Amino acid sequence: MLLFNSGFAANSGVLQALQTVSLHPVLDRLAHASLYDAVQAGRLSRFRHNDYTHLQSILAQQVEPTVVVTESIFSMDGDGVSLADITPIARAFDSVLMIDDAHGFGILGDDGCGVRGNTQGQHIDVLTATFGKACGIGGAFVATSADIADLCLQRCPHFIYSTAFSAAQAVAILAAIERIRYTPELRLQLQRNVNGYQQLLRSAGLKACTHSHPIQPLMVGCNEHAVRLAKAMQQQGIDCIAIRPPTVPQGTARLRVSIRANHTSSDLERFVSRLVHCLHNDRELADVMYRQ
Repeated sequence: MLLFNSGFAANSGVLQALQTVSLHPVLDRLAHASLYDAVQAGRLSRFRHNDYTHLQSILAQQVEPTVVVTESIFSMDGDGVSLADITPIARAFDSVLMIDDAHGFGILGDDGCGVRGNTQGQHIDVLTATFGKACGIGGAFVATSADIADLCLQRCPHFIYSTAFSAAQAVAILAAIERIRYTPELRLQLQRNVNGYQQLLRSAGLKACTHSHPIQPLMVGCNEHAVRLAKAMQQQGIDCIAIRPPTVPQGTARLRVSIRANHTSSDLERFVSRLVHCLHNDRELADVMYRQ
């Protein structure tokens, strides 16, 4: 395992290092910007988001060895990878499988260990995750084989030339991991909050996500509408950021809602009631949101 100062550095640095041994990167179209940042010019293939048939067709055409790159939970949509689908494809084509677990670490698995808690998790070749999400601190790690770790030690400038995070930060991270691991009630409460939030949306006649992860975007579509709704919510005392292209694809502007374990039922009810209030005061926005 290698420790980095940030998830961005871990993702970008490791993927850059893998390309120095002629691994061709094949990325999910919605993979994080830190992964795209690592890709050398002219050395990129992308498969349609979570479309494993498309991934298979791309790998079948590659003459170079490949590294397949995706996320456990996607940062803007909140949906997740299917290890049951992607793992056998990566293995069939002898590809290195790299997964960014930034939004799964601390959330997924019986003990919060992340995507590795999945039965297919042992087939992940490179796993990156940040301590800045569920742990609430900072820094990141890369879990991989001894050979890939040694490659990074030799060829990853993000690791070689960056100052390590402090011992105090390491102690804080260990304490956070212990809390995540031994307080499963926090993850249970988080799931209850996600379910409760989705039910509140549906009861208000609004569309909820089909997945049960904490990232629950409110899809709007038009950039101007997303900004207008975010400003209206802010005027109601709720700061909910409008996410627009190029961060997300054209036509998919949204408010990015992230549910936490320490949200109360009152917090969630207040959010949805203020959202409904904003829509009732803006017929154009209401038409957009209620017809989804």
